[in-house]
Amino acid sequence: VRGSAPFVRSMNTSQELRNKKKRQYDWTLACRKFFISDLFQVQEEKQIGENPKIFSWKDFRFQRVWLQGIITSIEEKQALLDDGTGICYILRNNVYQNPQKVEKGCLVTLIGVPRFSNDGKLHVTPIKFVVLDDPNRETMWMLEVLHVNQL
Repeated sequence: VRGSAPFVRSMNTSQELRNKKKRQYDWTLACRKFFISDLFQVQEEKQIGENPKIFSWKDFRFQRVWLQGIITSIEEKQALLDDGTGICYILRNNVYQNPQKVEKGCLVTLIGVPRFSNDGKLHVTPIKFVVLDDPNRETMWMLEVLHVNQL
């Protein structure tokens, strides 16, 4: 019993460190459907700490975006997504490396965290990534995003 106290204390300390390293999302901020071109018009809000950035577009605040488009290029660490209005880089991570077959020309939808590099390029780290097999989804997506933007 005497030897277990330091072990418990060290477990708590390492757990606290893991919790500090975790990025906390504000789940009260909804994920919104966007055209890629609209993301280049967002404003970044000032952040305190290392939490994911909060962006605003018109009167809407968000941390995550919902995109859909065609994969036009696949590289080792990223893929290029084109939705017809613009392009963005999709960073390859464990979510992207799912068993679905991702290849050039695939229609995909994803929810992810946007980030702008110093050279102005848009990078999105996916949280959810799905390959779509219905080509009609592309047209429906355009209508859905236009509808959401009118609200």
